[in-house]
Amino acid sequence: MIIYSWGNIWSCRRERNFKVVIKFAARADLHHLGEFLQGRQADAPQEALQVLDIVLRELPTQRFCPVGRSFYSPNLGRRQQLGEGLESWRGFYQSIRPTQMGLSLNIGKKFDSFCNGGVLKMWVIWSIAASF
Repeated sequence: MIIYSWGNIWSCRRERNFKVVIKFAARADLHHLGEFLQGRQADAPQEALQVLDIVLRELPTQRFCPVGRSFYSPNLGRRQQLGEGLESWRGFYQSIRPTQMGLSLNIGKKFDSFCNGGVLKMWVIWSIAASF
């Protein structure tokens, strides 16, 4: 059993091995995005926007805790204690959106609840002790 730490949050997982195969899926055609931005194409190319969204998410995925399409951190402002082992973390959502003026970066604040690190530590200790 391996115990991982992320800030004050602890998780306990069994060690598993995975085989990973990386294959070329498709080449993104950004030509249509250029046509859209120059006003020569009416509809925004969804595939190109999806590629930009993926690239835009790369750095926050490394620095913050990704949950769905949002990113959270206990260090993005003050944590709020919610009681019963929960606390509220601040986070943000981001996406690329087509507009009449071109592309816009949509960013929104978010809040979500997470297990308090102290309570989770006690649960891990209890789980390990119970397995003996």
